[in-house]
Amino acid sequence: MTPKTENNHTLSLVIQTSVNDKAPKYCGLILEPDSPHRNTFTLSGGSFRSIVEQVIPKFIVAAGTPKAMTPVFLPYSLKALDKLLTNPKPTVPGTTEYKRSRAHDKYHFLVLDFDGTGDSDDKEITPAVFHQLLKAKGWSHWLYTTTSHDPVQGINRFRVLLPMKEGLNFTSIRDRKKTLKRYFDQMVKQAGYASTLDRSSFSENQGFHLPQQGSQNLLYDGSPLDLMRFGKDPAVASLPDTAKGWSEDGESFYKAQRQATVARWRLEPGKRDEQLHGLALNLVRHHGRPAEVTKALETVIRSQVAEKDNRQEHLNKVTSKVQAAVRWVSSKTGFAPVPAQQFQRNFTPLEQVEQAMVDAMDSTDSILLNVTPGAGKTRTVIKWAADQVQNQNKIIGYAVKSCSDADEVTDKFRSNGVIDVRVIQPRMPSNCANFAIYEAKRKGDEIDRKGLGSAEQERGATIYCKSHCPVGKAGSCEYSNQTAGLNPEEQGTLLVYKHAHLFDHKVGIKDQGFGKLDVLIVDEELLSTYANDIKDAMSLEQLNNQNPDGEPLWRALFDEDVQSGRDLHHLLHVGRHRATARLVKNRLKQSGIQMLRHLGHCIDDGRGSNSFAVDNGGWLKYVGKPDFAPSLNPDCRLVFLDGTGSAELLRAITGRSDLVEKRVDVDLDPAAVEVVQVINDGYTFSKSFYNARQGLREVVSRWCSDGKIFEMTNKDNTSEGIYLYNQRGKNDLEQVDALAVTITPQVPYDEIEAIARSIYRYDAKPISMERETVLEVGRGVWSRKQQFVDERVRRINDQLTGGEILQAIHRARPIRRTAANQLKLYIFSNEVLDITVTKTVGLADLGLVIPNGKSKLLDRVISDDDLKRLQDSTFEGDDEPEQVEVAEPEQVSVSSYNDQKSMNALTRFAKAVKAAVKSSPDGFLKWKRSVIEKATGITAQTWRSQAEKVDELLDQGLEVVEVAGSRRDRTQTIVRLTT
Repeated sequence: MTPKTENNHTLSLVIQTSVNDKAPKYCGLILEPDSPHRNTFTLSGGSFRSIVEQVIPKFIVAAGTPKAMTPVFLPYSLKALDKLLTNPKPTVPGTTEYKRSRAHDKYHFLVLDFDGTGDSDDKEITPAVFHQLLKAKGWSHWLYTTTSHDPVQGINRFRVLLPMKEGLNFTSIRDRKKTLKRYFDQMVKQAGYASTLDRSSFSENQGFHLPQQGSQNLLYDGSPLDLMRFGKDPAVASLPDTAKGWSEDGESFYKAQRQATVARWRLEPGKRDEQLHGLALNLVRHHGRPAEVTKALETVIRSQVAEKDNRQEHLNKVTSKVQAAVRWVSSKTGFAPVPAQQFQRNFTPLEQVEQAMVDAMDSTDSILLNVTPGAGKTRTVIKWAADQVQNQNKIIGYAVKSCSDADEVTDKFRSNGVIDVRVIQPRMPSNCANFAIYEAKRKGDEIDRKGLGSAEQERGATIYCKSHCPVGKAGSCEYSNQTAGLNPEEQGTLLVYKHAHLFDHKVGIKDQGFGKLDVLIVDEELLSTYANDIKDAMSLEQLNNQNPDGEPLWRALFDEDVQSGRDLHHLLHVGRHRATARLVKNRLKQSGIQMLRHLGHCIDDGRGSNSFAVDNGGWLKYVGKPDFAPSLNPDCRLVFLDGTGSAELLRAITGRSDLVEKRVDVDLDPAAVEVVQVINDGYTFSKSFYNARQGLREVVSRWCSDGKIFEMTNKDNTSEGIYLYNQRGKNDLEQVDALAVTITPQVPYDEIEAIARSIYRYDAKPISMERETVLEVGRGVWSRKQQFVDERVRRINDQLTGGEILQAIHRARPIRRTAANQLKLYIFSNEVLDITVTKTVGLADLGLVIPNGKSKLLDRVISDDDLKRLQDSTFEGDDEPEQVEVAEPEQVSVSSYNDQKSMNALTRFAKAVKAAVKSSPDGFLKWKRSVIEKATGITAQTWRSQAEKVDELLDQGLEVVEVAGSRRDRTQTIVRLTT
């Protein structure tokens, strides 16, 4: 007979241990009873106390055991064996091992994880106090302190295991996450303490480390927790018109509701205050905007309150009543009036935009000039900067994305009358006569910094460049002279940079011009350049090899599973390894490896860093934080031009806390532009969304082709040369009649996390990648969507996704369309964008059906135009088909201007590579990004755009071939000159 609890419910707790010196989190579940490698055990008992008493003697390890090797418990029972997923690469070869993901059947316990820091001014909740709070509720629980608990330092870290009245699916916990967090936080607050309950306590598939010997254990056997008595989290708000969403029909529906409400509202003497407040609430609930609600209340008061004094008294209270109504509706339902605050705009007429931009530029503030794309911000700012150089003798820097952009901007400044315009280049063979010698010495310096140099090693690149290079000594070095002779007393100068120049590690240039700039203007978004090549990682073995004296500290990094700056601070400055940290500090600071140098500075500065995190693969991951223009004049004014940028991100990247946002927003003309957003709950329209629905990509493409709609998608699905992430600042689509953005870019979450960890390196609050479902309401559109809870992460994701969709949309220049040049826009996305939407539809409303099964080649959906071409090409001999007159399809072509820009970029790339090959003592270079970047000074973006153009490079005199490698049976790809 199976043991039961007093509630007729069998409790089940799963324990997982280490195996073969592998921590539990790196292993799967080995369940074979007779296997010597078994690491997973299920405990059942007649009561909660009996289960805990089984755990303590069997699975509590000695104090000082590495945290990672401590057994973990899983608060759920496992599925039947035939329902578990087998691990194809088991930890122990020859064993049957199951994946922990999706292994849970029913959850039997609720786990609360309290993670104090000791940094708060308020009293953190302590284990003993929380134990008493739970006893007062009568709930059974096992409370124990974790390995990082340190009451001497005021750091209270403990875990609580509460048995539940019945076994439940995880959905029951997930539906109550916010409610549970609020409940226990309030319980702690009412007791006079600060809650440190971690949100991740309620995460799915979570394993929790058991205590070690010497930990504080508090056990109380009372009544189980009845989870069903906790209400579900407030439902994501929905609109009555769910079929259409926030559409034209929805707008008219709510408008009619508001009008009917005002018409029937009556005020009674003695109750007017309460009734007016109720009217405000009803109008806001029906999406009345504050101005409209204010006017409605004033109309009702004037028509129904006869006494002059009373009437004025109520009129004076209208504004406060409307504000209170907005706050109440938002807080109680989680649903803000339409549109949400971030989408409310004060629009500027198009004819006034240029003056508004000039006014913003004439201020002395460092600014983000956030102007609706297509309004002419680049043209206006170039005119402004040219005037400053010519008439004020200012030295101004202007940073752009690419070489082709630099050439274009240079031409514009010269056409605006600027005489001294200089395009600043990184060091490369074409501008450094002794580039090969400099590079050899630079590599020697780098090897020395890593402690691997030799007496024969060439070194001293910097001193060679300054004092020994014959070209430099003669004063004729093209590289060094790029910013020579800047003299604002005689003449202003315009220096054109690339974005890569703005960060200290991107192109190896410490530019002298930065120190003399009056204004630095950065055109277009900076985030992609910032985030390029910032990641590194080291294993425990590599850390020990670099610095053997730090072995206890390195092991502790992994054992304590460091995930945040707070964790690292505790390890380095509070925990028992702080003496070891001080011992290795100086050697770390002198390391040639950036992540070790940063760790040394963290020890020296007495702080932690979000740049470090231990992953499940046994690596200490690191993300660097490139310094923004380290040699920049501290009094230099910064101006960023980005129609979809974030001032908060720019402040964090540049360190300029005084940077302000100047917005100039332009709305679409509804008589000229129709915006249709395609939204389906649960759909993302990402690349993976299409991959999971074979055939849908072809269906959408055919729909676009048959409707003569230009399709904007990702690079893999277009042959036009026009695709997402490739359209900022371009006007290729300004004459199209219809444009569809059919894919929503989705940046991998680990990339977003890396950027967040880098930008917010020293934030005390850990970076969270947790998501929640929300209803987001924009101008004419609403969408239920998953969004990041952490506002910092959400800000990055919004710029990389929604920002890029907006940039793509505005390539068709919708704000400049008129009734004579109309445009129809289709947006396939569940993202709410900063654009006024005419109506929302679903896939079915467009006549699109998601195909079932895989799309075979013969069943592939093709457009009418493609079908005609296919038919024309399959007739042979004298079998001529009956001629059918077919109208020529509309053609949307890329301008020859852009073709020329592409050719110019290829020519520059080939020229730089040829110069580097000529300088190479071997007469060739390995065809690898890292090799070519170092040899030529090009950026990673240039490499990605040009490296695959092998045939075009051959025409330029470069041959990319595969040859025998230095190792047996290995080959390598090289590039060499054809002549």
